[in-house]
Amino acid sequence: MGSLPVTAALTLGLTGPFRRQGADAARGVQLWAQAAGVGLTLADDRGAKQAAAEAYAAWVGRVDLLLGPYSSGLVRAVAPLAARAGRLLWNHGGAADDLAQPGVVCLPAPASSYFHVAVDEALARHAERVVVVQDAGPFARAVAAGAATRAAGYGLDVRVVDAEAAEAEAAAGTAFLVAGHFDHDAKVVRRLR
Repeated sequence: MGSLPVTAALTLGLTGPFRRQGADAARGVQLWAQAAGVGLTLADDRGAKQAAAEAYAAWVGRVDLLLGPYSSGLVRAVAPLAARAGRLLWNHGGAADDLAQPGVVCLPAPASSYFHVAVDEALARHAERVVVVQDAGPFARAVAAGAATRAAGYGLDVRVVDAEAAEAEAAAGTAFLVAGHFDHDAKVVRRLR
């Protein structure tokens, strides 16, 4: 008689504000589960903390692997549930720096390091200043702060602005880095063009 398959569970925003990222992540994790022979349970959290927390509370102690949701805010909402049960949460979808804590296995790089290579490239291309166009929220703030710190460390002139303050006429010698959610970033790029 064979052993029971490993089980895994996660929520993703298949509807709601993270549906684009949730759909992509769902396809990836489903391919992984199929190839690895893992019994997968996937629920739609709609990008809502309460929905995610309810699902994970039901799964703690019932599945072998708890895979985290997409979004740092949702990972923050479910991590304590896993920790209280002495379980690990495999975080693949939240990159906020504060998620690196006991009980959370963080796979993404910390958000504050996201633009390090972009700042290095701006320096290599002889940019004189870096303008970081920052969206609202803790994720965008962490990305922007990390980019600003790295650029300032190189002696570059740095400005962190919101989308309304980004000015394309100052583009000569300027590297623009846009830190936010997908729709925000696309809107800023269209505006700067």
